[in-house]
Amino acid sequence: MFKKITLIILIYIFIHNKAFSNINRDRILNYLESFSSMSSKFIQINNNGDILSGKIFVSRPGKFRIEYEQIPLL
Repeated sequence: MFKKITLIILIYIFIHNKAFSNINRDRILNYLESFSSMSSKFIQINNNGDILSGKIFVSRPGKFRIEYEQIPLL
């Protein structure tokens, strides 16, 4: 899943490059629009050095959910 997210970010960057042809841009946009949902694991490190991990789920239209694996007790 990390590869898909990285690919999407790189494609987004290249889409805004004028050297990219409209044909390639349209093919990429069609590919990205074919996704209805995706998920990925993540690791979050705050300023105190605390580490949390979990999953993020993204679904169209405009829905997302974050699930932490471990939430430390306060």
